This record gives sequence, C-alpha cells and structure tokens, in this order.
Amino acid sequence: MEIIEQSHVVRFEKYFHCYDWIECQGAGFNFPCDKEGNMLWNEMPAPARQNYQFCLDNVGIKFIDKGIVDYSYDYREPNIGICECGEKVWLHGDDMGECSCPKCGRVYNIFGQQLKGFTQQFVGMNEYGEYYDEEF
Repeated sequence: MEIIEQSHVVRFEKYFHCYDWIECQGAGFNFPCDKEGNMLWNEMPAPARQNYQFCLDNVGIKFIDKGIVDYSYDYREPNIGICECGEKVWLHGDDMGECSCPKCGRVYNIFGQQLKGFTQQFVGMNEYGEYYDEEF
C-alpha cells in the first residue's frame, strides 16, 4: 500500500466566555469567542445574544463571570493509503489497529501493511461493549 497522506496532529481551538448560574450549580451559559475574548457574533443566533446580554446585566446577581475558558483539543488524523484495488483507505484502525478497504475488503494495519485477515471476528457489540467474538 502506498501512503498518500501521513498521520498528523490537528489542533482544534475553541474558546468560550462562560457564566455560571449562582442558584443552580452546574448550570450556566457558554458563548463562543476568540482567545482574546472577542465575541463571535456570527456563531450566535439571536436568542444566544439575548442570553449573553442577560448574563452581562446580572453578573454578581444571578451569574458568576468565569471569564474565557479554553476548550481546545488535539486529535490525530490517520494515515491515508491507496489499496491495491485503487480505493482510498483511512488507516484509523479499531482497538486492534486493523481496518479494511471498503471496496475489496483487504485488511491493513494502521501503518498500511496488509494482513491475512482480522485478528478477531467482528460480531457487533455485546453486553460488555466489546465488538469481537472471543472464541474466534
């Protein structure tokens, strides 16, 4: 298999101006903004803008201003390869590190090495949240 795109880390940056409701622990509002706290009005429908103004008007009365909270995270995009049949295969694998070509069914590991078949037979989720038959 030829790897046409290498695995890489993607950074997803997301910030919110957060307000906690004083009388109801665990409740409140989060409004999208940039790292500096500039509100992202285009991401907020009219009711959200009204709620934002309501929070501003009631800081210290009904709400605690938690400031800007960073909800950013990183994730890894998998290798992408071309199968012998010509189909693109995302080499994300499952918990066993195996994936198959959606066109021809060839099985690969996350590095693009072809395998003889799956390590364990896929049977669907059982009562324990497992996806493989242990008697395979």
